Amino acid sequence: MLAGLHQITQQSAPASGQPQASDPPSPPAPSWVPPSWPVPTPTGTGQPTRPAPTQQANPLPSTPPPAGALTGFDTCTAPSLPVMKAWRAKYAAAAIYIGGQEMGCDYGNLTKSWVQAAEGMGWSLMPAFVGLQAPCNTFSDEIKPSQAAAEGQQAATQAVADAASFGLGPGSPIYFDMEAYNENKASCVTAVLTFLDAWDRQLRASDYVSGVYSSAGSGVIDLQDNTSVGGHPLAEPQAIWFALWDNAVNLTGSP
Repeated sequence: MLAGLHQITQQSAPASGQPQASDPPSPPAPSWVPPSWPVPTPTGTGQPTRPAPTQQANPLPSTPPPAGALTGFDTCTAPSLPVMKAWRAKYAAAAIYIGGQEMGCDYGNLTKSWVQAAEGMGWSLMPAFVGLQAPCNTFSDEIKPSQAAAEGQQAATQAVADAASFGLGPGSPIYFDMEAYNENKASCVTAVLTFLDAWDRQLRASDYVSGVYSSAGSGVIDLQDNTSVGGHPLAEPQAIWFALWDNAVNLTGSP
């Protein structure tokens, strides 16, 4: 799990304290602790409008991210920096959505300067790209089985461009968000694995960490159970983030 975080250090965790009196009231604590809770199911079909980059008026002091298991949360749009500062008292990892045809939310506060400021607070970020979905699903934009490899490569190329626009350069992870699908349909599984194989290969070729988010009951189990696709070895993702519906909010468990 930690292999997929944007900031990774071997430094000890900083002592965390409560927000200062001048800080805004801390919002209700998110209940998600990776990797046992899934991301929101995308519902949109169009690309959100990207806000113009803004400068951070008062840069916040840099805080090293903690080592070891990190508690974190997934929110549809990037919260404000004051909210991120308040949440930093208890959390250290946060997912951000950087693009894709099926990205269901706007970018919110997400900009290059937001990323820099959040990392300066010690946040480890998990960029997610919500692109074409399995052909046996009900999304408006789905993989065409005969073009799955080309589409996976194109998705990775677009995701790298999106990541770079937010200041997330080579060495950063990008997770493809492949929502749950019917893994009993062999042709569907083959299309998904062909797509993700190309995604992983293209991200690695671009010097990014290839990541996949999916359900423990479909995408993740299919990646685990298969070693080849299309007559060649299946490229495994370098980082996995899975949804596990076991009604236990913890850092343990497996598909």
